[in-house]
Amino acid sequence: MAETVDPLARLKQFCFPGGEERARRVRAIRSVQRGEFRSAPKARWMPFTAEETVDATRSSFRWEARFAAGSLRVTDAYEEGRGRPANETRRRGAGEDNRGARD
Repeated sequence: MAETVDPLARLKQFCFPGGEERARRVRAIRSVQRGEFRSAPKARWMPFTAEETVDATRSSFRWEARFAAGSLRVTDAYEEGRGRPANETRRRGAGEDNRGARD
């Protein structure tokens, strides 16, 4: 007869291989991500790379992504008790302002 394992116990073992007490000592997590993103269902997919930092001592995060070979950067964050909507900055090229519009 097969032994039944509690699903919650299996999840805890997977998420906290060193145990819950050891996991509570984690102060922050940094992850590096790579993927594709699109702004609308029919928009083209754009490759991106991103870095996210989560501070477990302050309930904050910052996600910074770079799209299209660095020409577009997006930041989304919750810091110091305030959410910050995603904003974007385009690299300035000749004849462009910060939004990428022509002069």
